[in-house]
Amino acid sequence: MKGNILLLLCVAVLLFAACGQAGSTDYEWLPKAANDKEILLFNRFTQQMLTFDTNSCSVVSVNDTDNFVQYEFTDNPFCPVFTSGHSYENHFKIIESVDGQARTLYEMEDDEAIFPLAYKNENEFFLVKYLYDKKGDEIREKRVICQYNKKENCLEELESTRGQIACKGVYADGCIYYTVYHEADGSYSLMRMEVRKPQGHLEVVADGLETPDLYFYKGELLHNDREYIYCGQSKFRKKTLNYIFKGYLLQIGPDADSYLEFQAVDLKKGKVAARVPNAVDFRLEGDVLAVYTINGREEVAW
Repeated sequence: MKGNILLLLCVAVLLFAACGQAGSTDYEWLPKAANDKEILLFNRFTQQMLTFDTNSCSVVSVNDTDNFVQYEFTDNPFCPVFTSGHSYENHFKIIESVDGQARTLYEMEDDEAIFPLAYKNENEFFLVKYLYDKKGDEIREKRVICQYNKKENCLEELESTRGQIACKGVYADGCIYYTVYHEADGSYSLMRMEVRKPQGHLEVVADGLETPDLYFYKGELLHNDREYIYCGQSKFRKKTLNYIFKGYLLQIGPDADSYLEFQAVDLKKGKVAARVPNAVDFRLEGDVLAVYTINGREEVAW
């Protein structure tokens, strides 16, 4: 119920911001910037790319076809790579946001779906591939983690992960760390795979975790539970969306008035460095962290 309420809050913000927002029943197109005043942003709640007019501070275009969404790499909030597809019809693709347009990198088969897991760099990243039968039911034992090689434009299946319910991941020091869900008791395990070795050397790091979330900071995975992220002697309350980047905890969640608020927390100092109300999305522009809102653009000092 809580997740549904937050989703409605987010939709309300975008509707307030949008003038002439385009709807569609065709999931073969994605928004694009038509001029130098428009940019591509990502609604991290509804999981939809959108065209944002920086002059009017409004959403110009979004493909709002039911169940058609884009999925982000949660370990890097500024990653230009997403996957895109329909919850029932599939038509999944790996796409890249470049110069105001979404470009297709790789197209899946009709009976396949693909979801982000861990991002290494623009040429190499890791995803989870699903396979469905003719009835549209997932063949669970076929689920597998894949490594995408942009140079060869191919997906390499990591066989030792087949059948696992992989959830969230991060890439660090030649390894991917990821969580696996256990349906029997609702718990998660933390796995580590050395991707440099053939088919990967897989090991269990921890069992009995209560959340799938992973946060990497200064060479270590941070402990977290349903409410907090722990860093040294400090703990930080989670918001609806939480990312760690360059020593900062970047968060988006509803404020006291039910509008979306962006917050940046300095992990070293243990203090909030910036709060920006009425947020639509945030992105890196050179060395500047820019937050776009229904009222304009704000820069956050790092």
